[in-house]
Amino acid sequence: MKTSSSGHATDEFFDHRNVSFVGRPFPLEEAHEHFARLRSWGLTFVRLLVPWEALEHAGPGNYDEEYIDHLVSIIEMMPRYGIKCFIDPHQDTWSRFSGGSGAPGWTFEVAGLDITKFQATGAAHIHNSQFHNDHLGPGSSQPMVWPTNYTKLASSTMFTLFWSGNTFAPELKYQGKQVQDFLQDCYLNCYSHLAERVQQLEAVIGFEVMNEPHQGYIGLVDLTRYSAVHTLVFGDSPSAFQSFTLGDGIPTEIEVWIRSWPYPTRKHSTRVVNTECESAWLNRRPCVWRQHGVWDVDEATKNPVLLQKEYFTKDPKTGNPVEFYKDFYLPFVNKYIKAIQSVKESYLVFVEPLPNEPPPVWTPTDNSHNVIYAPHWYDLKSVFNKAFDGLITHDVQSLSKGKNVISATYFGLKGAKNNYTGQVRDTVNKGLINVGEKPCVIGECGIPMDINEKKAFETGDYTHHSNFLDAVLCAMERNLVNFTLWNYNPTNDNTYGDHWNGEDFSIYSPLPKSKTNNSTTQTITITATPISADDKKMTKHRPAKKELKVQTMFENEREQRQERDADNKYGTEKSPTSPFELMQVHFWDQEDENDEDHYHHIGGRVLDAVLRPYASKVPGIPQVTHFNLQTLEYKFQFTNYPQGTHPFSSVSPSPLPSPEVEIYIPNYHYKQLHLDIRVSDGDWRYVRSRQTLYWRVKDWTTEGIEHSLRIRIVNNNNKQQGMGNWTVDVWNVWGLRMKRRFNRQDGKNFTPYLIAVAGGSASGKTSVAKRIIKNLNVPWVVLLSMDSYYKPLSPEQLDSAMNNDYNFDHPNAFDYEMLAQTLKDLKEGKRVEIPIYDFTTHSRRPETSTVYGANVVIFEGIFALYDKTITDLMDLKIFVDTDADIRLARRCKQESVAIYRPSALKRDINERGRDIHGVLKQYGRFVKSSFDDHILPTVKNADVVPIIPRGLENHVAIELITKNVQKQLAERKLSFRWDLARIEYDDDIPENVILLKATPQLKGIHTIIRDCTTARDDLIFYTERLATLVVERGLAELPFRHRKVTTPLNIVCDGKALDAQICGVSILRAGGTMETGLRRAIKDALIGKMLIQSDPQTGEPQLHYIKLPSTINQCHVFLMDAQIATGAAGLMAIRVLLDHNVPEDKIIFLTFLATIQGLHTISKAFPKVKLCTSMIDPKVNEHTLYIEPGMGNFGDRYFGTEP
Repeated sequence: MKTSSSGHATDEFFDHRNVSFVGRPFPLEEAHEHFARLRSWGLTFVRLLVPWEALEHAGPGNYDEEYIDHLVSIIEMMPRYGIKCFIDPHQDTWSRFSGGSGAPGWTFEVAGLDITKFQATGAAHIHNSQFHNDHLGPGSSQPMVWPTNYTKLASSTMFTLFWSGNTFAPELKYQGKQVQDFLQDCYLNCYSHLAERVQQLEAVIGFEVMNEPHQGYIGLVDLTRYSAVHTLVFGDSPSAFQSFTLGDGIPTEIEVWIRSWPYPTRKHSTRVVNTECESAWLNRRPCVWRQHGVWDVDEATKNPVLLQKEYFTKDPKTGNPVEFYKDFYLPFVNKYIKAIQSVKESYLVFVEPLPNEPPPVWTPTDNSHNVIYAPHWYDLKSVFNKAFDGLITHDVQSLSKGKNVISATYFGLKGAKNNYTGQVRDTVNKGLINVGEKPCVIGECGIPMDINEKKAFETGDYTHHSNFLDAVLCAMERNLVNFTLWNYNPTNDNTYGDHWNGEDFSIYSPLPKSKTNNSTTQTITITATPISADDKKMTKHRPAKKELKVQTMFENEREQRQERDADNKYGTEKSPTSPFELMQVHFWDQEDENDEDHYHHIGGRVLDAVLRPYASKVPGIPQVTHFNLQTLEYKFQFTNYPQGTHPFSSVSPSPLPSPEVEIYIPNYHYKQLHLDIRVSDGDWRYVRSRQTLYWRVKDWTTEGIEHSLRIRIVNNNNKQQGMGNWTVDVWNVWGLRMKRRFNRQDGKNFTPYLIAVAGGSASGKTSVAKRIIKNLNVPWVVLLSMDSYYKPLSPEQLDSAMNNDYNFDHPNAFDYEMLAQTLKDLKEGKRVEIPIYDFTTHSRRPETSTVYGANVVIFEGIFALYDKTITDLMDLKIFVDTDADIRLARRCKQESVAIYRPSALKRDINERGRDIHGVLKQYGRFVKSSFDDHILPTVKNADVVPIIPRGLENHVAIELITKNVQKQLAERKLSFRWDLARIEYDDDIPENVILLKATPQLKGIHTIIRDCTTARDDLIFYTERLATLVVERGLAELPFRHRKVTTPLNIVCDGKALDAQICGVSILRAGGTMETGLRRAIKDALIGKMLIQSDPQTGEPQLHYIKLPSTINQCHVFLMDAQIATGAAGLMAIRVLLDHNVPEDKIIFLTFLATIQGLHTISKAFPKVKLCTSMIDPKVNEHTLYIEPGMGNFGDRYFGTEP
């Protein structure tokens, strides 16, 4: 007899030995459909549920080989879909016969329990029976009653016996063995047998120990009550003692609890249970806990009496306290790991703690080989109430630990994400403290699909579902933790959900199948409007009820097309039967009928949130992964492995000289969209048919190097002004390949855009470069000439140069090492010194030219594309040619004066001190041959193909290049400060922040300064007073040395003296308001200044002026600004100081007012910089970028320049 797929079914429920799980999780013939769907959805890491009952239902040691054969056949198919799995011995509340799933029915017989009496005796709430007074319709047993089974007799007794029967029930034996040993041996032998059967299967990577283990009665300090704070007390709620008496056939009055808030439930009433005096024990044998003296019946009163209230807290023999993890759970885990890995040593073993509890403390004697920490996480309040509206969420974990309701309450979707992120962070980080350095995967997370009283099934508005699941998965991404999503159920439907206890978590709900093989039609009530292919964002669907004839089966493709054409002809709306069941007719409006993707999406639920980009293979350590569901923007960052820890570090030579990052890019979101893909380094290729982006970074071996990627949607409606679609087509033809970077909130300067312009001598490179600079019309463009990097000449070479016998057009004439370092420093935003070459003396001058903070660097020279180290640094590489002359020279091979431009003659004669004969001699001997042999071959390294012909005369080509460079610059910088303003942070103050004590005096000063009616002279007075307070607090962080002084009374006194040179650097203008306070505190402090102002159009920080003392790198620096809003100006200022060799830990940022966002931004980028502020305001206005409530534009108010 096969088990019913529905937990509500009652037919032959108790015939537990004669069952079969063959066909689970799905029939073999359906495997392709489901695996192809999972592969298409990028869900290739599978937690495969294999309950104990499925393997050993017939009796101890009697394994269902037919089911295992089916399982093997299923798993054998996984590799062709790229799927890996681990086996989950799934259980909830011990067994389906005690209201959950997992163990075989005969395990209760081992303990002496009668499964047919559980409902009558209150020993379990079984999901094939309705709750005692709730008749809510089919499949609707009261939501979330099933977890209460953990505290009821059947489940608690079985877990107690399984873990600790030898300790607490030593008299209970089965087949001559103590019950604990018997049950554990059966469990271990069963899954060892399965491990042996699947050990050759490529897809299986390991085994879980047990899903959501429970301690039963172990450690329960009071058998007369359960704590409603730490335990779910709901519905019929007998205490442990009351469960004992009910199971022993004694009618007992118990409490009934209902939902409430702020605690999940509260006592509502009482009722008497088991008035029929049924016994939960086979043949009415005595309760096992009565046998062991925990309780008894008073002979005089005939009332039950609790004899040992704390029986399960200590060893009955020794009296020593017991600890579940140390004394019972970990010893079993060690045995399980040994049993599984004795079959295959490489198997991973996934270990999870008690639900919502920290894991056990792993000791050196515990088995750690290939162990994975695998806790579960859910939003317990939303899951328990089956409700989510995105307005308010609560940190239930903190509430259960005593945190007050207000501090555990979060508002809005942003709050929900912060709430969930914090909970997951605590679950992972605090857990790893106990288990040690082990990999971690969240073994379960997900959302119920039947939230909000199933209103979405009727209205078609499933926005809350997408927001809910997006918040959950965002928390996983922020914590960089792997997870498995609960669940994918091939038998799910909207009536019975997952067919288990009324739960409905499945991200897939198949369509009803026709009962015949003939082509039939059925009438479907449409309750949702169609979703257009261009609108992948969450929208509220308007209900549109109408009758639609839908043909559910087709004999051939022609019939299918005819049906579709008929629908289109009459304008019939095509919609899913529910907002989750995406039918084929729905996708006809969206997808190519020959495309397989849309078939995979049929039946998918909340795919907007489920299907999201992620990195599946990374040759390093991930640092950031973030998907924005609203904008579909995806960001990913990783760093190289530490030295010697890379998986291939021990292999020489490396088998992967340049491994690729592989990123899943779901077609569900991106297929019909144009993508803007930017990487910090290396190159990439996007294979849409595989839904995969392959990214090869430049350097994957040097420790600490960070690599970044960003994907955005290109708005096709925003075409480049004056260029239209033609621009896109021309760039595609020319083959422009740009290496793009995006802004990061890590304190690094905006990466300058580097352009290389190469070409033959006098081809017009410099003129083209200057024209690009003129057309760009952006500040801080550096034109770097390769001529500045000629090597110094030896005396012999200098003599040859003076006689025009030295080849300055040969690659060996240039200092590539110095040039590459200069370009690298420019790209990193560092200050550089550019050498000045004197062509009249053929030597470098002693003075240099200083360059710092460029936005664009145009590097031009005859060998600009020659050296790979240099070309790899470039964002755009251009080759300039003077078509007619070069073609003529290469065709005729003549060394004619005509092929040397008059402009070059003029330059060499007037600017480089050469005469006409020397110029012609140089050209004839060196220039032309060098062009043919060395310069022209570098055209293959150019990004623009074909080359730019006619040099400066090619206005169209230069204009196209200029427009695209402008576009890249704009996309890099436009949204940086606004992005910072929108970043979500924890509410906690970073550890490196110093907040002045909020005294009445300080609050009074701030009140005056904030007041918009305060007169300017009063504003200046109190500002300088506040500056003194902030500076003096900053001084407390500086080193002081001991100093002895003699007082006027001629007494030697011990004291302190400042042991540091101070330099105050104000960020102009507002930072200058703190200089008076600095001088009052430290009269001999050095002063430096930076002018960092916001772009009037974009609001982005720009460095306009810098003046710093030459000895600043030897000082402790007080960086001063009136306010820290987004932190953008602070990031730039600190970066400038670091570029001037100021140690990070010697910088203290002083400010009057800051936001938590700004403090987190700077702290994350520069954790060693201390930030001292007198007050913190809650937020930055995302539109104005002003702090709220704030102090307004403080510089304008202080200096009297308000408009």
